[in-house]
Amino acid sequence: MSRIIRAALPAVMGLAVLAACGQATGQLQRYGALGHVAVGEAATTEAQTGFDTDDTDRTGWLIGPNFSLVVNGFTVTETVEATQASVFGYDEAAPVYASAGTEFFAAHIDPATAVDVPDLAASLIVDDVETPLERLPVGGQTIAAVVPVDAEVTLAVTDEGRTQRLNLRDGDRTEDVAGFYIGGPESADPDDYDERGTVTAEAGSAYLPAEREVGITMAVGAAHRSPWSTEHGWAADGNVWISVPVSGMATDAVWGFDTSDGSHEPKLYWRLSETELFSLAPVDGDPVAAVGEETFVVDESADYTGSTETEFTPGEIRLWFEVPEETVTANLRITPSGQLTAEWADATGSGSWDVEPESGEITLTFR
Repeated sequence: MSRIIRAALPAVMGLAVLAACGQATGQLQRYGALGHVAVGEAATTEAQTGFDTDDTDRTGWLIGPNFSLVVNGFTVTETVEATQASVFGYDEAAPVYASAGTEFFAAHIDPATAVDVPDLAASLIVDDVETPLERLPVGGQTIAAVVPVDAEVTLAVTDEGRTQRLNLRDGDRTEDVAGFYIGGPESADPDDYDERGTVTAEAGSAYLPAEREVGITMAVGAAHRSPWSTEHGWAADGNVWISVPVSGMATDAVWGFDTSDGSHEPKLYWRLSETELFSLAPVDGDPVAAVGEETFVVDESADYTGSTETEFTPGEIRLWFEVPEETVTANLRITPSGQLTAEWADATGSGSWDVEPESGEITLTFR
């Protein structure tokens, strides 16, 4: 367990100014005190030691519900020139020197870093001493500290109740939420769905059975993958949420050329259940149903127009599936059948599928 130091952290906190008899110059020399920590602007400084931030292994990355932090490397020095003093949290009056056995360490934050919640809890752990940071740095800033030579330096960030840690000397995560680092957060835009089947509408002896071709269409958007969501919180340990936007759900199931008294033409009303209509099957895994309980109902007030644009209510939805965190490829299965009701001018009957619309399998890939 790290020992936590809780103290205010002004920009020059811990600065020790020592008189070092510079007999030749008569100037004072000042030294950085062990334990000094600051979040400063990087200005023009660059990391002496860089990390590979390739998307495959995401070295130097910490990702949470409300932030994506990229550390592109670090700098170690024994002297901070006056022109760079502000980067390390000091004023620019004169150079600052490392005391014997210590060094200045500065982790450089890549401009790609994004923070959505400014007051995320963050701290710097040097060996077993943990010091809270005044704020989580954003792109172009540094985390600077005076540390023992070659000491382990770790950044800890707590977001939505879960803490992750990053070793700032090698860019490796010593504690993480694996779901953020396996596969990318968003899929490519997948194919849409458009299929047809045939239905027989019946009303007992009142009318002869009527057979019609019925279609259903919907647009499937790019899916998002994350172990945490605003709507559902954290997925179970070892799982992630995959959300899929579906829009433009429409059908030509409302049909009938004439529904006035004596008409022999029915309209067909269609009701679909979210959990029966949609499922997600990870490659080499078992399919899971959507977690929602939405019911899609074709608009009963729609007049027959001969088009396929009669909308379902709701006509769009975001589907949520909870799957194992190693899932980077999955098939969205769309299986329309549902409940059918046939309605004539003076009779109500039922509809049954002769040929159901073919199930669709739309591949979602996260890289």
